[in-house]
Amino acid sequence: MKLSALRTRAVAALLFLLLPALAAAEWAAPFLWRIEGDKPSYLFGTIHLADPRLAILPAAVDDAFKEAGAVYTEIPFDPQSMGRVVQATVAPSGEGLAATLPEELHARAAAVLRTIRPELDIAAFDGLRVWAFATQLVLLEAQLSNPFGTPLDLRLYRRAASEGKATRAVETIDEQLDVFRSLSREEEIRMLRDTVEYMEEAQTEGRDIVGEMLSLYLAGDLPRLGELLEETMAGGSDTDLNDRLARKLLTDRDERMAERIARHLREEPENVHFFAVGAGHFASAEGIQHRLREKGFTVERVAPAGR
Repeated sequence: MKLSALRTRAVAALLFLLLPALAAAEWAAPFLWRIEGDKPSYLFGTIHLADPRLAILPAAVDDAFKEAGAVYTEIPFDPQSMGRVVQATVAPSGEGLAATLPEELHARAAAVLRTIRPELDIAAFDGLRVWAFATQLVLLEAQLSNPFGTPLDLRLYRRAASEGKATRAVETIDEQLDVFRSLSREEEIRMLRDTVEYMEEAQTEGRDIVGEMLSLYLAGDLPRLGELLEETMAGGSDTDLNDRLARKLLTDRDERMAERIARHLREEPENVHFFAVGAGHFASAEGIQHRLREKGFTVERVAPAGR
C-alpha cells in the first residue's frame, strides 16, 4: 500500500479509500495475479475500506479464493490484534489533540471536520494520537458514508475462517504500527498539517482524487492508477520525512512481504495460497509481483472473463 514517493498529506491514497456506491457489477477487472507452481497460488490487490461495489467478488477472484487452503491478509484480524491496533491510537493522558496541536492547526482541522459533517466536533477525537487522527481524518468521510460496511480485507479473513481455511498474515501488527510510532511529535504534527492542507486544496479545486482512484481501481487500470497515486503522493512539505515514510510504508514493506510470500510458496508448494494485500503494493515497477519474478517465480495477471 508500489510507489516511488509518498506525500504525507495523501495517506488516503496509500490506503485506497473508496466511496460508497451501488452496484457490484462495475468491478470489471480485479487486480489478481496467478503464481505458477506445483499448485497455483494467487496475489490479490485489495483495499482497506468497505464499499458496496466490492460486496461480491469477481468470478476469477472468487474461484481463486475457493481453491486456496490458506488466506493471507496484511495483518492478523483476530480480536486481540485488532484491540492492540485500537490501543496504539490512544494518546497518553494529557497528550491529546488540544494539548498537542498548535492553536491554528487545531482550528483548521476542526474546520475540515465540519466540512465533512457540520455536526462533527474535534473534541470527540481529542484522545487520539496525532498520527492516528491524521490517518482517520482522510478516511472519515468514506467511513461515515458506509458506517455498517465491512472492509474487504476483513471480509476475506472472516470468510476464510468460516470455511475452515488457514488464516495468516504477511506482516505483524508491530511492523505496521512502528512506521508511525517512530515519528517524533514534530513529525506527527507536520503529517497532520500536510493532511489538512491536502483536504483544503481538494475542496478548493473541486477535485475528487478518491473518486478518480475508485474508478481506476474498479476498471483494473494499474498503469493509470500508479500514475495517479504517484502524482498524489509526490511532494510534501518535508522531503526527508516523505522519503523516510515512503521507504518504510512502501519500499521496505514490499520487499518484506515478497520475501515472506516466497518463503510460504517454497515451504508449502503442495498448497494453494491466496495473498490479499493493498493494491498499492502492485502499482509500481518495484511492486510485489515484480519482486517475486526477481526471486524466480512466474507471476502473470489473470485476465478478466471476456477479455
